[in-house]
Amino acid sequence: MVTIVENKPPSEVQITTSTHIVWPEKKDLPTPAQFNSLNRLIAARYPAFAANNDKEFQEFWLAYLFTLFAQRASKPDHNVSPGYFAGIANDWLLERSVPGKTSGKAIIAACICHGVAYSEPPYVSLGLTLGSSSVPQPSAWKKCLIDGRLPDPIPARPLDRSIGMSQQRSI
Repeated sequence: MVTIVENKPPSEVQITTSTHIVWPEKKDLPTPAQFNSLNRLIAARYPAFAANNDKEFQEFWLAYLFTLFAQRASKPDHNVSPGYFAGIANDWLLERSVPGKTSGKAIIAACICHGVAYSEPPYVSLGLTLGSSSVPQPSAWKKCLIDGRLPDPIPARPLDRSIGMSQQRSI
């Protein structure tokens, strides 16, 4: 949406852009108990990504909000780290005046709960792309709670067995 402030000389006219965000209704967000259950599912499968204290729960919640609006890809991007997306999430939160910051660990947990494509640990890649939506994207968090399990990862890239063969032959 573009807003032009009128009734000023042309040299003082300001053009601003803004995006109206449609926040999800309470019924579409997990309750605190459901959010704790999601964290327990993360802890059971990937203990390194679980929130263990109040600060980490806050980071997880902020990552959860960001991931609701993040653009998605059908497969993980192995060229971008989860930490990069944490920086994008923090910028997104700041632009919307949401206090606090998130982390790469929290972004991974949130993506898994939302059903975003991800690759197996220890080198996790996420199916996120640059950009965000003004309406919430589909989420799998309810299905995770109903099934009592997280979505499966996309298998890690197979190792290229030919790497290093030229060095072995040259010895």
